[in-house]
Order: sequence, then C-alpha cells, then structure tokens
Amino acid sequence: QLNEQYKAHKGQQVDGLKIELGDEWVLVVPDPDEPLCHIYAESGSARQSQALAEKYARIVDGLQH
Repeated sequence: QLNEQYKAHKGQQVDGLKIELGDEWVLVVPDPDEPLCHIYAESGSARQSQALAEKYARIVDGLQH
C-alpha cells in the first residue's frame, strides 16, 4: 500500500521503501524476523527527523488496521 500511495516520491527499493521528499527522506524497512517495520528519516534537524519518523510510523500503523 505504501508503494502505491507514495509512487510519485519513491526512491530506491533495495531493502524497503525509500520515500524522497525533497531535502528529506524516509526509509521503511520490514523486519525479516519480526512482524514490524523499522523507520529511518533524515531532515534538516534531529527534531524534524524525529517528527518525520513518527509521522510515517503512524501511517504504517494505520495500514495494519
């Protein structure tokens, strides 16, 4: 669902889904052994990166329900 929803912003898909948002990006990586995803984000500051990671964690969580 994330692939389809963010297809206009998709970057490389090696281990997960990388969503490129201009100067920011988010990487969503499914865990190979556990039913969870790891979310990495990069932005202009640590605070912005944390907020971006939390936003996409909520999005991923919403897709599971």
